[in-house]
Amino acid sequence: MHRAESLFETRLNRRTTIQGMVAVTVAGLLAGPGTAAFARRNQSATDYPELVIVATEYAFDGPATFESGWTRLTLDNQGVMDHHAMFMRVNDDATLADLEAALLEPAFEPMFAVSTSLGGPSAAPGASASVIINLQAGTYVLICAIPDAAGVPHYALGMQAALEVTEGTATSEAPAADSNVELMEMQFHNLASEFAPGPQIWQVDNTGGAVHELVVAKLAPGITFEAAQAMLLAPAEATPMDHTEGTPAGDMAGPPFTFVAGTAPMSQHHVNYVEFDFEPAEYLAVCFVPDGTGAPHLALGMIMPFTVA
Repeated sequence: MHRAESLFETRLNRRTTIQGMVAVTVAGLLAGPGTAAFARRNQSATDYPELVIVATEYAFDGPATFESGWTRLTLDNQGVMDHHAMFMRVNDDATLADLEAALLEPAFEPMFAVSTSLGGPSAAPGASASVIINLQAGTYVLICAIPDAAGVPHYALGMQAALEVTEGTATSEAPAADSNVELMEMQFHNLASEFAPGPQIWQVDNTGGAVHELVVAKLAPGITFEAAQAMLLAPAEATPMDHTEGTPAGDMAGPPFTFVAGTAPMSQHHVNYVEFDFEPAEYLAVCFVPDGTGAPHLALGMIMPFTVA
């Protein structure tokens, strides 16, 4: 894959840099209360069949077959980097070989010409996270499109796995949602400014005309939304610690915020029910997917703060 043409190099240049800081401090972060909170399942939800995928650098480990129907997709991230699992369903008029060939291309369009993303879970290093979806029968390839430090998406480094979903007999229904967030151009429609702490389910609908994602990050104490936004929009050569000396961010020994959970990029007209277990803190929601010019959606307004109190 040619680095200059890599789809997600532009998309996540700031996330990649900050992710490197998270990797070197991950042991300390996992000892704290913030990350572990997102590893707990919402026990009030329906007991759906669960498909568990273990993520490491750079591989997925999970079942080769599963039945269709409402399913809890759980990503157990045992690595030291952020990972997500995009459930790419091969289109009915395409083949698995078509998708595998498309994933060798440096451009974004070929994979979506032959497949559709149903979304999927996104998890921080050392944590697990879940989404509930109506898993359709068909042939899938699970991929992680987050890039490494060189801008190469993880799927190009081997982080992809085939999955065959057969027709199931389960009769479960969609879970009851505590909040309904719509992914649109270029906003998180209906995202509240404040949430109560504790377990909850967000219904996340892509009602827009493009691929979108919902990534939730927890801000470190003393970091404002404006400071976090500036870091994410900073030039690629800047580092997340390029702050004015003496400011809370400049005095920090670790990353100013950590990506904790959310959805993988999903195609239009799909929905994920995301399970959270929030602790009191300041958070932001962000979409890193690029538009046709390569500008990430966050630069076009798809980044919003919220408080858990």
